[in-house]
Amino acid sequence: MRQSLRLSFFGMKDEFGFLRRQILLFDRTKLGRVSRQVFWLTMAVYAAIYSVAFTVPFEVGFRLEVEPDSAYMKIFLNGWLCFFFFSIAPVVRLTRRRLHDAGLSGWWMLLGVVPVVGWAVVCVLLCLPSAPLGKYDRFVEENRKKLRAFATDEGLAAIH
Repeated sequence: MRQSLRLSFFGMKDEFGFLRRQILLFDRTKLGRVSRQVFWLTMAVYAAIYSVAFTVPFEVGFRLEVEPDSAYMKIFLNGWLCFFFFSIAPVVRLTRRRLHDAGLSGWWMLLGVVPVVGWAVVCVLLCLPSAPLGKYDRFVEENRKKLRAFATDEGLAAIH
């Protein structure tokens, strides 16, 4: 009997492959839910990408003794800001989906505008367990019904 090869690290079989498939870096899905595990894993990956994208070029500029107003620093900082603003939309979308999973409105994200206290409240809200199906799932169910109707012969006949 042939055994399949699996990544085993401290007894976790194929966890790396599972986690790799769960990371939603540039997720364009507007509806649905995101579990706590997937949300925080994706946020950890974003934090790692942000820190590497900022630290490595900054350290290179420091080691090369580049002047703060040099072209290298201007290109580096503007490039990092462009990357940050490009990637902030998926983070906001993912946060809204996580709040909907907890049974809360996405508007609770606006508490993040309040320094320290607002950040702490939003983090606590993001750590809440998943709620049963509620008012934020109606759009998902409607879209599923539309897709099922479209996949049937009646839906295809309505197009032709």
